[in-house]
Amino acid sequence: RHRPTLAGRALSMVVAANTTTQLAKLLVERPDFHVSTALVNSLPSGHTTVAMSFSLALVMIAPEWLRGPSAWLGWVWTSLMGVSVMVFGWHRPADVLVAILVCGAWALLLTPVESRRRHSTVLRRVMGVLALACAVAAALGTAYAVWALNVVDLAQPGVSGFAFAEFLDGGANRAHVLAGIASLWVVASAGVVIHEVDRLSGE
Repeated sequence: RHRPTLAGRALSMVVAANTTTQLAKLLVERPDFHVSTALVNSLPSGHTTVAMSFSLALVMIAPEWLRGPSAWLGWVWTSLMGVSVMVFGWHRPADVLVAILVCGAWALLLTPVESRRRHSTVLRRVMGVLALACAVAAALGTAYAVWALNVVDLAQPGVSGFAFAEFLDGGANRAHVLAGIASLWVVASAGVVIHEVDRLSGE
């Protein structure tokens, strides 16, 4: 009896999330600080929004035996999509994170709090632990990166315009460390949002 309602809510979430993303691209102008590939109105990431919204929709409507695998599949897909658009230089980390949060906001708003049975809660609990671990690692990495950052030097005009290239070259593997931190934030954010939508759908 819940299936039409759930399907309607899931479809509404997908439409609302993707519409919000496209409207934001029209209204939000990302400044070009010459610190990365020149991107115009790249926030939020459309690719990540599509991946995340469909992943959450699948979790919302999946039958009890498929909800756990659906959540994990969505987590992996969204994480890979978010990381890949950063690797290819299409988006900055903030673009990906905002896309995940936009989808999460709409999903949490439209997800009914009900008592649908599921096959097992173990997969959801493991996802929660791993997502939390990624978040802690990302937070520690961010603290380390900020501690090593000299804002005054970074703000001085350099070859890149804001000396960002010089900052990356100033430490061994600094660029790789920052890329890893950004990736951890994407994985953690996607995991937390999917975990919470799964949890609210009841057990």
